[in-house]
Order: sequence, then structure tokens, then C-alpha cells
Amino acid sequence: MNSHFWVAVVAAIVNFAIGWAWYSKLFGKTWMHYMGIQNMPSPSDPEMKKMMTKSMIINFVTTFITTYFFYSIAVSIYGASAGLSSFIFLAIIIWVAFMMPLEIGKVLWEKKPWKLVLLNGGQQLVSLIVAGIVYVIWY
Repeated sequence: MNSHFWVAVVAAIVNFAIGWAWYSKLFGKTWMHYMGIQNMPSPSDPEMKKMMTKSMIINFVTTFITTYFFYSIAVSIYGASAGLSSFIFLAIIIWVAFMMPLEIGKVLWEKKPWKLVLLNGGQQLVSLIVAGIVYVIWY
């Protein structure tokens, strides 16, 4: 099996941990405020468990696909010896070109606050950069 596959699996797991920390411990209350959520159900709530499980599966698949292509693009552009600076540059390009336009659309069409865009976008950028770090450490 392609070695990018396993790096992408590890990056997807790390991304889940980043998302959990970002939206619970680091910025959970701020995120809830910007989303207009007053009370979040308990993680032990059966409905919340279903939502968290579905979210984890979707997050894993999305992150796996994104990082797999991220690594493939980096290696095809920079070669097998792509360094951290190459991954950071590529992460910023992918973030600006593909992720931030979707977040900005939330401001334009859903009337979400810009601070929410920065909060969500920041998590996405950190996750991409960490995916690059995972690749560099792996190789």
C-alpha cells in the first residue's frame, strides 16, 4: 500500500485531536457564542453520541482525502524530500484557494460573524500545517 496512505491515516487521527481541542478546550465557548448556541448537550447524551460519531467519520474521511492529495501534490511539486517550509507554503495555498472561500460564504450567505470564519479557518489552517509536520516527521 502507498506510504502516503498511512501518513494520511495518522494525519486524520491527529486532525481529530486538534479539532476536539480547538472546539472544546481552546475555543469551545467562543465558538458556541458565535454560533448562537446557548447549551450544548452532554457528550453522554445518546443523540450527541450519534452526532459525534457521524462527525468523527466525516472528519476522518475528509481529512484523509485532503491530506492524501496534499502529500501527493507536495511530492510531485517538490520531490520526495519536500521540507516543512514547502508544506507550510502549500498548506496556505490550499487554505486560501479552497477552504477560506467556503468559510467566507458563511458570512455572505448565512450572515455568520467574521470572527467565526477566522475561528473555523484557523483550525483548518493549523490542521493542514500539522499534516505537513506529520509528513516531515514520517519521512
